[in-house]
Amino acid sequence: MPSVMLNQRVSKARRIVEFGLVKQMNKRAWLVPGSEGKQYLVTRRKGTNQFKCVLDCGSYGQQDCRGNSNGYICYHIVTAIIFAAQKAGRKVAFCESENDARLLSRLGGDLYKIHSGQGNGKLWVVVS
Repeated sequence: MPSVMLNQRVSKARRIVEFGLVKQMNKRAWLVPGSEGKQYLVTRRKGTNQFKCVLDCGSYGQQDCRGNSNGYICYHIVTAIIFAAQKAGRKVAFCESENDARLLSRLGGDLYKIHSGQGNGKLWVVVS
C-alpha cells in the first residue's frame, strides 16, 4: 500500500493536472508548477523510465529538485507521469513496493519501475 507521503504527493499531482497547469514541451519533457510560483522542468531519459526534475531559476540556470532526495520521487515527476497517462487516455496508480504493484497489476495493467535521475528514489506505476 502507498504510504501517507506518497498519497500526498499523488493527490497534489492529480490536482495540478486537473487544473490544467502542466505544459508539455515535447514527448519527454514537461513544465510543472511548484509552490511559490516556481517552475520545474521534468524530463524522461530516452528509452528508460528514469526521470529528472530541475527547478528553473531563469537566468541563474537550474537546480536539482530537492524532492528527489532521501529515496523519494518528487511530486513534479508524479505530475508529469499522470499528465502523460491521461493524455494517452490511460489511468495510473502508484505503489512504493514492487510486491504491491505486482498484485495491483494482476487486476489489469502494465507495471513500470520509475527511477530518479538525481538519487536513489524509485516507485512502481501500474498503467491501465
